[in-house]
Amino acid sequence: MNSARGSFDLPVIVLVVMVSAAGSIRMRPDAAIAVMIGTPLGAPGAGIISITVGWVRRTEPGGEDQPTC
Repeated sequence: MNSARGSFDLPVIVLVVMVSAAGSIRMRPDAAIAVMIGTPLGAPGAGIISITVGWVRRTEPGGEDQPTC
């Protein structure tokens, strides 16, 4: 992993987990309701990430040679 990317990934992951935990603690949803809320919210996020990774691989020199994660 590139050190610049690693130094960016960790704070973003921590921030996302903190926001998710705060929302879960505040709402205290039932498990079924949490799944019904979380799935539609997570699906666009996964799509945005895959589109962005594809764009970076196309525009970055040698991006096609990078291993998939």
